[in-house]
Amino acid sequence: MTVAMPLIVLVTALACLLRLFKGTQETLDTSSEVRIARLALISIVLAILGEFLLTSDSMDSTTLSRMLNNLAVFAGLPMLVSAVLSRAAARPFTMPIWGRWFLAIIALFELFRRMDAGLAYTQGLVIAMVAGVLVAMIIAKDASLKKSLALSFVCTAASAISWYQGLNELATHLPAALALWFATGSLRQKSR
Repeated sequence: MTVAMPLIVLVTALACLLRLFKGTQETLDTSSEVRIARLALISIVLAILGEFLLTSDSMDSTTLSRMLNNLAVFAGLPMLVSAVLSRAAARPFTMPIWGRWFLAIIALFELFRRMDAGLAYTQGLVIAMVAGVLVAMIIAKDASLKKSLALSFVCTAASAISWYQGLNELATHLPAALALWFATGSLRQKSR
């Protein structure tokens, strides 16, 4: 079970990446939200691959694996939720603004890490991400976008609750994989 659940999330993240790259050069969505979502998904894929491939007991492998995991959890996932929220609100941002937001997220992570408040930050971040998907669902105008976001919200909330309760990996990773799928589905749809 330990290998199967991250593998499910890896396959789902790769499928989501392919889903966001689907299309020809002319029809490929190059909006900033989709580009940010692609980068977030790449960080998730790299973190899981690092978990599988960096298995030696050397300090360098452990540090790199932890860095990839932190990048995915504390930067990639918030950026993905931000992209979904931006698409639902029909408020696209420029890439420099996304870059500043990324730096702010990283700085906030580093601040809490140095204050030894990492667990509190993680819990707050999970609540903020669930709330972000809920707000995106509420403000979305398009019915199909709202449906996709509602499914993503339910899966994100289920994954967060199971993580808080310390349930098994199946209860945490499977809803997370489904949340990724529905969230990227919402990015494939144009908001009105």
